[in-house]
Amino acid sequence: MIYSFNSKDNVLFPVIKSAFELSDTAIYKSIAAEFDVLLHRLQIKKISYESLKSALTPTQEKGKFEMCFVVDTTQISESSYGYTVFEKLLPLLKNKSTFSILCGDYIDVLNHPDSQIFLKQLLNNSITQSNPTKYQYSNQYFLIYFNRLTKNQYQSIVDALSVYSWFVGYVDVTYDSYFKSYISHVLVHSFIKNENVIITSHPSDCSDDENLNSIGYPFKENGFSVISINEDSFHLFLSYKIDSLSPDQEDISFSFNALFPKYISLSDLKFEVSKDKWEKYLTICDAKNGKKGDIVKKLGFDVDDMERFKREIYKHICMNYIYNLEYNGYCLKFNVRIELITVSGNKRKTTIALMYTPDDNEISIITLT
Repeated sequence: MIYSFNSKDNVLFPVIKSAFELSDTAIYKSIAAEFDVLLHRLQIKKISYESLKSALTPTQEKGKFEMCFVVDTTQISESSYGYTVFEKLLPLLKNKSTFSILCGDYIDVLNHPDSQIFLKQLLNNSITQSNPTKYQYSNQYFLIYFNRLTKNQYQSIVDALSVYSWFVGYVDVTYDSYFKSYISHVLVHSFIKNENVIITSHPSDCSDDENLNSIGYPFKENGFSVISINEDSFHLFLSYKIDSLSPDQEDISFSFNALFPKYISLSDLKFEVSKDKWEKYLTICDAKNGKKGDIVKKLGFDVDDMERFKREIYKHICMNYIYNLEYNGYCLKFNVRIELITVSGNKRKTTIALMYTPDDNEISIITLT
């Protein structure tokens, strides 16, 4: 199983596919070979790929939040403001949790005369503010994103950093929003925290035996050991993708090509829910079926709504990244996490497990949670 494949932040596969006019089968074999290289590199460092799953895939676990912390760099005198921030942040992360951290400046990539007005409003409308700030230009703000924190974890970060004038506040990006979609396109993966180990990347010309702290943050000074992985492997397979209302469609197609020798948009596939699956599993509210019917009902569908369910779910499937790419010898499977509004008006994250049938050019539901 490949938990996640990331081509949106890496030009390698888009470039070689175009430049060398590689077939879908050649791309599939190349991705598989690169994944084997990753596993070998992790084995050298005695890191279990399975232990990194929670850092690489989106969660719908209750009590877990996606958080983005906002820093005003104009209030930091040091030029290496990232170091200053993490010098205060790292001592707060000593626990058994595993998560990914993405960082970057709030840069303007909109190329529009009014983009700064929009970015200012977007930040102001999203942030829970801890300290005052004077907005001059978007890139004065440094953003730090965590893909899964408990409420106690993020509250302790907020409480500890609020004493510094440069800490502006935080944005809860657990659910879809325009701010979350924007940062998904401007932030880059910095490192994985796997309990007391920091996993980051090192330049591709370095030996696999080396462990370099290329990012330069004070990890060891704060009790963490540092493991570095060749950036070619790290960026492709160890980089978390933030959900977006406008996901990178090329990335979705390359991810599908990592599952099967076919580069295709999910919207080009048929989506099927059999009558038996619908009536005898998805709409049944008993313990044997994990009360799937309760989930379907909360999402506003009853037993007579199968066709409407298919239309709505398929639309969301086509607009989300895919994860947990698996071929177990007889079945091609992958997951999509979608976000829907319940009948009570709340947002609900739902993970759909799907099976791909190449002969029929079809995807079908295995289960949902």
